[in-house]
Amino acid sequence: MKTPLTKRVLEPSGLPVYHAEVDAPVTHVQVWTPFGSDRLNYRDAQTGREVRLQPGSAHYFEHLLFNENPLKYDKSLKARLAYHGINMARTVLGNKRSDALRIPKRRIGSGMSVLKANRATEVNAFTFYDTTNYWFLGNKRVLENTGILTSMVLDLHLPEWRFKEEAGAVVEEEKAKQDILFTVLVNRWHAQAFHETHGAHFPVIGTPETIVRTSYSDVVSLFKTFYTPSQMTVVVTGRVDIDQVCEVITQQLERLGRNIYQTPPQEIAQQDQYGVREADNFGNPIQRADIKRPMVFFGWKRAVDPTELSLEENIRLQLASRIAGTGLFGEGTMQREELIAQGIDDRTFGADTLETREHALVYGHVDTEDPQKTREIIQGAASKLRSDGLSQNEFDYARNVILLAVDTANMARIASNLGKWAVTTGDPASYHRFIDLLENVKPGDIQDCFDQVLNPDNFSMVLAEPKK
Repeated sequence: MKTPLTKRVLEPSGLPVYHAEVDAPVTHVQVWTPFGSDRLNYRDAQTGREVRLQPGSAHYFEHLLFNENPLKYDKSLKARLAYHGINMARTVLGNKRSDALRIPKRRIGSGMSVLKANRATEVNAFTFYDTTNYWFLGNKRVLENTGILTSMVLDLHLPEWRFKEEAGAVVEEEKAKQDILFTVLVNRWHAQAFHETHGAHFPVIGTPETIVRTSYSDVVSLFKTFYTPSQMTVVVTGRVDIDQVCEVITQQLERLGRNIYQTPPQEIAQQDQYGVREADNFGNPIQRADIKRPMVFFGWKRAVDPTELSLEENIRLQLASRIAGTGLFGEGTMQREELIAQGIDDRTFGADTLETREHALVYGHVDTEDPQKTREIIQGAASKLRSDGLSQNEFDYARNVILLAVDTANMARIASNLGKWAVTTGDPASYHRFIDLLENVKPGDIQDCFDQVLNPDNFSMVLAEPKK
C-alpha cells in the first residue's frame, strides 16, 4: 500500500517539506542534506571555483553540529528552549513541576539533550556516503521539537574551542572502529575498489590524517555551502497538521535569517576510473589474532554520475542491483545452493547490496581456506547471471524477498526509505515508483543492467587470515 505523500515548498527559502501521512502513535521528523562522505569536490555556486574537500568532512561536521554546545554550560530547560526560539509560555513546562525537567549542570550536546528533555522519544543523527540526516521520533511537543531541530541544524554556533575539542573525539572514534574486523574489511575493500578521486575510496568517518587537516574556516564554509534550505529536505512521517509544521519551520527560518534562497553548490562528477585499483590483496592479506579461519570480503562497485543518470534509469539500476544480489546470494535461492554445492561455506556466507547517489555495490563475505577457488566460484555465478539471467521462478522469488524487506507497514522504515530516496533522486515519491517497478518488473526488463551491476572489471576481493 502506498503511503500518501504531500509536498510543500517553503518560499522564499526553497526548502521542500514532505508529509507522509501514516496512522501511527508517534511522529518522525527528519532533516536531510545531500552532503556525505562521497562528496570530495564541488563547484561554488557564487564564485564558480572548484573546491576539494578532506575525506570525512561531512561526518566531522555532523559531530560538531549535533553535539555542539552553544551555551557551554547548562541552564534551565526554559532558557535552552528560549535559545532555540521556543516560547515557554506555550508549553506545559511552565507549571510547578518544570523544575523536574531541568538539565544537570554539565556540558552536554545542545541538540540531542534539549530534544530529549523536551520529551522527544528518540533523537539521533548519522552521516552516510551520500547524506547527513538529523531526526527525532516522538508523540509529545512535536511542533516545538520541530522548531528545535530546525534551529539546531540551520544555525551554526561553533566557538573555536568546541571545534578543537571535537577533533580529538572524532579521531578517537576512528581509532576505535579500526578494531572492528568487519569495518576493517569494508574499508580495505573500498580502498581497493575505488580510486582516490572518489569519496568511496575512503572511510565514511575519514582518517586521523584527514580529520586534523580540516580547519575551522573549512567547517564554517561547509555549513554555508551545504546546509542551505534550498538543497535540504524535511520529511515528516505520521499523523500531524503539516500546515502547522510548515509554519513552525518558516518562523525558525525567519528568526535565523535563513529564509532567503541560496543557489546550491554545483555537483562535479567524480569520474572514478574504470576498473578497480586492486583485484585482491592475496599477496598482502590482513592478519589479525582474533581471526580463527581465513575469510574474504568480495564485491562489485558501480560508480554513479547523478548529474547524467535519469530518474527512470536510476530506479531501474537500483532494482537490478538488488535483484542480482538477492538472486545470486539470497537465502533459499537455487543459485545459492549451487554455490554451496561447489564449496562455499553456507555457515558463514552473507551478502547484501547498497545504493547511494554516487555509487552502488553488490557484496558478500565468507570463510574459506581457498580464496582463489572462492573467487572463481563467485565470478562464475555472476558470469552465468549476466549471460542467462534468472529463471522466472528464481526472479519471482528474489522479487518477493525484496518486497518483504520493504515492509510498507513499518512506520520507521517508511520514514527512512522516503528520506533516502529524497536525497538519492531528489524526490521521495520515487520510492513509490521503485515499488511500482518492483511489483511489475519482468526478467527481460532489467537483464541488460546486469552487465553494469556485475561488471567483472569492477570486482575486488579482500582476504583476512589468522595472524601467523
